[in-house]
Amino acid sequence: MTQLDIPTISFSHYLDLLKRRTWHVVLVSILGLVVGGAVALLIPRYYVASTVIQLNSPVLDPNVGNPEDPMSVVVNAAYVTVTGGVSKAIDELGWPEAQSGSAESRRMFVTDVQSRVQVIDLGPGNKGRRMAQLQIAYRDIDGERAADMANKLRDLWESDFLGGQDDKARQEIQGVADRLNNIRELKQEASLDIQRFEEENDLNPQD
Repeated sequence: MTQLDIPTISFSHYLDLLKRRTWHVVLVSILGLVVGGAVALLIPRYYVASTVIQLNSPVLDPNVGNPEDPMSVVVNAAYVTVTGGVSKAIDELGWPEAQSGSAESRRMFVTDVQSRVQVIDLGPGNKGRRMAQLQIAYRDIDGERAADMANKLRDLWESDFLGGQDDKARQEIQGVADRLNNIRELKQEASLDIQRFEEENDLNPQD
């Protein structure tokens, strides 16, 4: 039988066939509902907690990073440093999984928590932006723990970031002070050189 010999099935014929096979449809539908319900009961539900950090015009070295996106230095660093603070956050939150068991089990727990942390740059990267919004999200089967971890990661990152900015500001202030001291020393040396020149050439400064 060729393809041209295959009879076409009309819509009415299809409905009639469906009516005669109703129990097949019902059986498959019931089976799907049972399987779906079992999967929904067995798979744990995760709560997702998120918090947003807004950074406005940080003082950045124009020679560092991508000139097309001035905020890229901070944003790219946050992808690593936020997740890197998970171990410290767990310790400060006092989660029992990190305080009991073997060293290997504790390490695996920290790795698992890190895999559920997500850092998202909510703003488009462009040359003119002077503000970035970072979303820190964490998912956990316990909603309260999810919120605690998201907030703790935010607090730790802000503390480290502001501490780094303070250190940078102190270094810049110290650099300015050092340059001023160098200028004073050069000025004093120049004054002594002038005085020696006047003495050697018997010059009177009043003249």
